[in-house]
Amino acid sequence: MADVYVDIDATDDTGAGTFGDPFKYIRTHINSLSAGEKMLVRGDTGGTPKVHTETDTVDITVNGTSGNEITIQPYLTEEVELRVSGSVTLMDVTGDYIIIDGFEFNKQDNRRPCLDMDGDNGQLINCELYDADWDYIIGVTGNNNLIDNCIIHDGINTVGPGCHGVHPRGACGTLTISNCDIYDNLADCIQTQEAGSGSMVVVVDTCNLYITAALQGTAENAFDHKYGDLTIRNCTIWGWRDTSTSLGVFGNSHRNSTTLLVEDCTVYDCTAGIRTASSAVVTIQNNVLYGFSNSTTDPGSGAIVYAAIVSYGSSVTTAENNTFYNFPEAIIGTDGSANLTLTNNIFENCGTVEELSSTAVTASYNCWYNCTHTISGTGDVTTDPLLTDPGSAVFTLQKGSPCIDAGIDVSLPYNGSAPDMGAFESDYSVGSMFMFKNLGGVLIK
Repeated sequence: MADVYVDIDATDDTGAGTFGDPFKYIRTHINSLSAGEKMLVRGDTGGTPKVHTETDTVDITVNGTSGNEITIQPYLTEEVELRVSGSVTLMDVTGDYIIIDGFEFNKQDNRRPCLDMDGDNGQLINCELYDADWDYIIGVTGNNNLIDNCIIHDGINTVGPGCHGVHPRGACGTLTISNCDIYDNLADCIQTQEAGSGSMVVVVDTCNLYITAALQGTAENAFDHKYGDLTIRNCTIWGWRDTSTSLGVFGNSHRNSTTLLVEDCTVYDCTAGIRTASSAVVTIQNNVLYGFSNSTTDPGSGAIVYAAIVSYGSSVTTAENNTFYNFPEAIIGTDGSANLTLTNNIFENCGTVEELSSTAVTASYNCWYNCTHTISGTGDVTTDPLLTDPGSAVFTLQKGSPCIDAGIDVSLPYNGSAPDMGAFESDYSVGSMFMFKNLGGVLIK
């Protein structure tokens, strides 16, 4: 298996594809590769990538195989910025087992997306994609694809309502998005689009999903979940604001969504939290939400409550072991027909509960401290939870917190005799006579 070389500085496209006699264009030769082969694109070093402009869409139709993927990447440590002439998609992958590694995709605010991932078992890694003018920067319809360690930003749409960062659509099967920064796209960072039938399972892990200050109020949500199963895990989310076309929530689950899991995330500086409005089963656990600037109702219609959790329709939402801090107005909003369960949460410095039916919310084993309204339940704590340093965004529990061992088992891991309340299980467990510290699974006085 020989590597194939491409260099936009080649005199023409008639070379042999060798290091000394490279091809000029990717699109005219990529589909001649066999499984296990690589195409190496020459670039520049020194921090400024070489601009490589294709004359039309790079359509990749060839297939690799498992363990013998076809890879396209810059040569060694050289840097390459891919562009395309005109208003066409920069790259469209319909082949299977294709790895795209280490490029910049610059659409220069021309129409059409940077990339469509329509093949199966593909990988997009270590890339930066930006300045697309379309419904999305990356579209995904293929199954079992991975987007890892990428930066996806500054998508616009001069014709439609907005540009999503990543747009899984149709029955795309499974998609993992990990270790990515997705920001300043003038719609959602991630939107799962409805499909007539088939499965969609999307996992978003260890990503930053945000809007910078200059663009706040111009985009929609960190995620807009309209179809299938979605997990948002270990993510940091901030900067989302209400607009004329958006609820300003960091997360939205509605239409034909099936399940949503949001866990181990940090969310701050948003208008509102998460909105559930379908028959989806929603679980929100081990998250910290703080420093929101929420108003009580939608400034447009006055009908939808802006809160940390807005649950209505036939959704079934469970929020457990979360910490909510500094929500000046509404903390919970329901319409009476939803099913919302609150367990082992800490609410501190929070506002009202806009609960249109007392039967919509079941609450127990929560800490309510310095809140305008509360929902009383069994096992509540109403004294200071002794968060370590919330002013510096440190929301662990201090030794002696009344929330240690004060929760109830909800099948999440815990130390001591019972779970703690809040997002972080403490190192301390309350015994009958001593406070114990957990060090690597060993309890020490």
